[in-house]
Amino acid sequence: SANVLKNEINEFDNSIKEFRGSFRKTAPFRFDGECSLAFNIIENFATTLDDLEVKIKDLREKEDLFELPSTHFPEIGETRIEIEQLTILWNFKRDVDKVYEGWKKILWKDVNTNDLEDQNKRLRKKLREKGGAYPAIKGWEVYKHVDKSMA
Repeated sequence: SANVLKNEINEFDNSIKEFRGSFRKTAPFRFDGECSLAFNIIENFATTLDDLEVKIKDLREKEDLFELPSTHFPEIGETRIEIEQLTILWNFKRDVDKVYEGWKKILWKDVNTNDLEDQNKRLRKKLREKGGAYPAIKGWEVYKHVDKSMA
């Protein structure tokens, strides 16, 4: 019945809010571990989000069947956007880490400080471009950490 469906939607809405809260607390917005671990955390959240979106599609079909208005779950879209932005930022962090690891292997006699400084400036510019394209990431600790590491 329509009332049973409404209760199911309310329960599902509560589970989405719990998921969102868990995501905001434990996603790698502030994280100083290995990039691979951050990617695992992001992937786990993305998989759960995919499952929730399948459930939403099912609920929407039921709403149509009972001619109920579609319920909106804004947390889903917000989380999807943040997952995409976290992935972009962590990919960048991984790339910066690889560059810096490569620098550690350069022998002193082969160091060209001007070249290294230019590479670093380009990396910082790319980070700032990402911050300009996705302003919210500038408030995340991982962004600040990457920026500080390039100072």
